[in-house]
Amino acid sequence: MMARYYQSFKRVLFPLLLFLFVLRQHIEVAIKARGPNDVILYKCITVIATVAFVLVAIEELTKKKEKQQEDGEKILSSKQFIFLVLMIAYVLALKYIGFLIATFLFLYTSLYYLKYANWKLRLLIPFCFTFSIYIIFAVFLNLRLPTGILW
Repeated sequence: MMARYYQSFKRVLFPLLLFLFVLRQHIEVAIKARGPNDVILYKCITVIATVAFVLVAIEELTKKKEKQQEDGEKILSSKQFIFLVLMIAYVLALKYIGFLIATFLFLYTSLYYLKYANWKLRLLIPFCFTFSIYIIFAVFLNLRLPTGILW
Protein backbone atom coordinates (compact mmCIF):
# COMPACT_ATOMS: atom_id res chain seq x y z
CA MET A 1 0.00 0.00 0.00
CA MET A 2 2.77 2.41 0.95
CA ALA A 3 4.67 1.51 -2.23
CA ARG A 4 1.65 2.56 -4.31
CA TYR A 5 1.62 6.02 -2.69
CA TYR A 6 5.37 6.35 -3.17
CA GLN A 7 5.07 5.51 -6.88
CA SER A 8 2.23 8.02 -7.26
CA PHE A 9 4.30 10.69 -5.50
CA LYS A 10 7.18 10.05 -7.88
CA ARG A 11 4.92 10.56 -10.90
CA VAL A 12 3.38 13.72 -9.44
CA LEU A 13 6.75 15.23 -8.46
CA PHE A 14 7.66 16.66 -11.89
CA PRO A 15 4.28 18.39 -12.41
CA LEU A 16 4.47 19.67 -8.83
CA LEU A 17 7.93 21.16 -9.41
CA LEU A 18 6.74 22.75 -12.64
CA PHE A 19 3.64 24.17 -10.94
CA LEU A 20 5.70 25.64 -8.08
CA PHE A 21 8.12 27.18 -10.57
CA VAL A 22 5.28 28.79 -12.56
CA LEU A 23 3.65 30.02 -9.36
CA ARG A 24 6.90 31.59 -8.14
CA GLN A 25 7.36 33.34 -11.49
CA HIS A 26 3.77 34.63 -11.37
CA ILE A 27 4.25 36.04 -7.87
CA GLU A 28 7.50 37.72 -8.89
CA VAL A 29 5.87 39.34 -11.91
CA ALA A 30 2.82 40.38 -9.88
CA ILE A 31 5.04 42.14 -7.34
CA LYS A 32 6.89 44.08 -10.05
CA ALA A 33 3.82 44.81 -12.20
CA ARG A 34 3.00 48.41 -12.92
CA GLY A 35 -0.67 47.73 -13.56
CA PRO A 36 -3.24 44.93 -13.63
CA ASN A 37 -2.75 44.34 -17.36
CA ASP A 38 0.92 43.45 -16.87
CA VAL A 39 0.14 40.08 -15.29
CA ILE A 40 -2.62 38.75 -17.54
CA LEU A 41 -0.27 36.46 -19.49
CA TYR A 42 1.17 35.04 -16.27
CA LYS A 43 -2.32 34.60 -14.83
CA CYS A 44 -3.26 32.51 -17.88
CA ILE A 45 -0.11 30.40 -17.59
CA THR A 46 -0.64 29.92 -13.85
CA VAL A 47 -4.25 28.83 -14.36
CA ILE A 48 -3.21 26.33 -17.05
CA ALA A 49 -0.41 24.96 -14.84
CA THR A 50 -2.78 24.68 -11.87
CA VAL A 51 -5.40 22.79 -13.86
CA ALA A 52 -2.75 20.49 -15.35
CA PHE A 53 -1.26 19.72 -11.94
CA VAL A 54 -4.66 19.04 -10.37
CA LEU A 55 -5.61 16.70 -13.24
CA VAL A 56 -2.34 14.77 -12.92
CA ALA A 57 -2.76 14.51 -9.15
CA ILE A 58 -6.36 13.31 -9.45
CA GLU A 59 -5.37 10.76 -12.09
CA GLU A 60 -2.62 9.37 -9.86
CA LEU A 61 -4.79 9.26 -6.74
CA THR A 62 -7.67 7.49 -8.46
CA LYS A 63 -5.66 4.86 -10.30
CA LYS A 64 -6.58 1.27 -9.70
CA LYS A 65 -4.02 -1.22 -8.53
CA GLU A 66 -0.96 -0.77 -10.71
CA LYS A 67 1.87 -3.01 -11.74
CA GLN A 68 4.80 -3.10 -9.38
CA GLN A 69 7.70 -1.15 -10.80
CA GLU A 70 11.35 -1.61 -10.23
CA ASP A 71 12.69 -0.32 -6.92
CA GLY A 72 15.52 1.51 -8.66
CA GLU A 73 13.25 3.71 -10.77
CA LYS A 74 14.40 7.31 -10.97
CA ILE A 75 12.19 10.13 -9.77
CA LEU A 76 12.81 12.05 -13.00
CA SER A 77 13.78 10.38 -16.24
CA SER A 78 16.59 11.94 -18.23
CA LYS A 79 14.14 13.44 -20.75
CA GLN A 80 12.04 14.97 -17.97
CA PHE A 81 15.16 16.39 -16.34
CA ILE A 82 16.36 17.92 -19.60
CA PHE A 83 12.96 19.54 -20.18
CA LEU A 84 12.97 20.85 -16.61
CA VAL A 85 16.38 22.42 -17.29
CA LEU A 86 15.08 23.82 -20.61
CA MET A 87 12.07 25.38 -18.87
CA ILE A 88 14.23 26.93 -16.16
CA ALA A 89 16.59 28.29 -18.82
CA TYR A 90 13.58 29.64 -20.71
CA VAL A 91 12.25 31.55 -17.71
CA LEU A 92 15.71 32.92 -16.94
CA ALA A 93 16.17 33.90 -20.59
CA LEU A 94 12.94 35.92 -20.46
CA LYS A 95 14.71 38.45 -18.25
CA TYR A 96 17.63 38.90 -20.65
CA ILE A 97 16.40 38.36 -24.20
CA GLY A 98 12.66 38.90 -23.88
CA PHE A 99 9.60 36.82 -24.60
CA LEU A 100 9.75 36.62 -28.38
CA ILE A 101 13.32 35.39 -28.75
CA ALA A 102 13.26 33.20 -25.64
CA THR A 103 10.02 31.49 -26.69
CA PHE A 104 11.27 30.87 -30.22
CA LEU A 105 14.55 29.42 -28.94
CA PHE A 106 12.81 27.29 -26.29
CA LEU A 107 10.37 25.80 -28.78
CA TYR A 108 13.05 25.23 -31.42
CA THR A 109 15.37 23.57 -28.88
CA SER A 110 12.52 21.38 -27.61
CA LEU A 111 11.62 20.23 -31.11
CA TYR A 112 15.28 19.64 -31.90
CA TYR A 113 15.73 17.60 -28.72
CA LEU A 114 12.63 15.55 -29.59
CA LYS A 115 14.30 14.89 -32.95
CA TYR A 116 11.50 16.38 -34.97
CA ALA A 117 12.52 15.18 -38.43
CA ASN A 118 11.55 18.03 -40.72
CA TRP A 119 13.86 21.01 -40.17
CA LYS A 120 11.49 23.36 -42.01
CA LEU A 121 8.66 22.58 -39.60
CA ARG A 122 11.13 22.77 -36.73
CA LEU A 123 11.61 26.43 -37.68
CA LEU A 124 8.03 27.15 -38.77
CA ILE A 125 6.23 25.86 -35.67
CA PRO A 126 8.11 28.05 -33.13
CA PHE A 127 7.83 31.06 -35.43
CA CYS A 128 4.07 30.65 -35.95
CA PHE A 129 3.43 30.00 -32.25
CA THR A 130 5.49 32.99 -31.11
CA PHE A 131 3.95 35.22 -33.76
CA SER A 132 0.43 34.09 -32.77
CA ILE A 133 1.05 34.83 -29.10
CA TYR A 134 2.45 38.24 -30.04
CA ILE A 135 -0.60 39.07 -32.18
CA ILE A 136 -3.08 37.89 -29.53
CA PHE A 137 -1.52 39.59 -26.52
CA ALA A 138 0.39 42.58 -27.90
CA VAL A 139 -1.87 43.61 -30.77
CA PHE A 140 -5.40 42.51 -29.90
CA LEU A 141 -5.28 42.72 -26.11
CA ASN A 142 -2.76 45.58 -26.12
CA LEU A 143 -0.62 43.96 -23.40
CA ARG A 144 3.10 44.18 -23.00
CA LEU A 145 4.98 40.93 -23.36
CA PRO A 146 8.02 40.47 -21.13
CA THR A 147 10.97 42.32 -22.55
CA GLY A 148 14.55 41.65 -21.70
CA ILE A 149 17.72 43.65 -21.60
CA LEU A 150 18.53 42.82 -25.23
CA TRP A 151 14.99 43.27 -26.60
